[in-house]
Amino acid sequence: MPRPIVPIGSVAERLGLSTRTLRVYEAEGLIRFERVRGRCYLYAEDIEVVTVIERLRRELGSNLAGVGVILEMRRRIVSLHEEVARLRAAMDVEMEAVRRELARPLSRLGPRSVMKIEPEDEG
Repeated sequence: MPRPIVPIGSVAERLGLSTRTLRVYEAEGLIRFERVRGRCYLYAEDIEVVTVIERLRRELGSNLAGVGVILEMRRRIVSLHEEVARLRAAMDVEMEAVRRELARPLSRLGPRSVMKIEPEDEG
């Protein structure tokens, strides 16, 4: 599904910023423009990042270097949460297989399945 893109002028107007501010954020590597026929657009995710940047700057007084560090840590945390969710889902599948195996009655298993008997070495 294509992600919605919005012209930077509209984003700047909606957020009460100048397009120059958005261009500075792009130059700092905080957001990324999509360029189409010489015009700049922002994806919805990047608009959300701009609102986070503005909150960090206005409410916490962070400079752009600090904002960059915070955004990177935020990305890493989100990535780690996604990885934990994937691992938890895989573990749940494995645990369910173990539960099913343990729930099987032993009487259905042959003696060799329950305990492997090795001949004793007589020497």
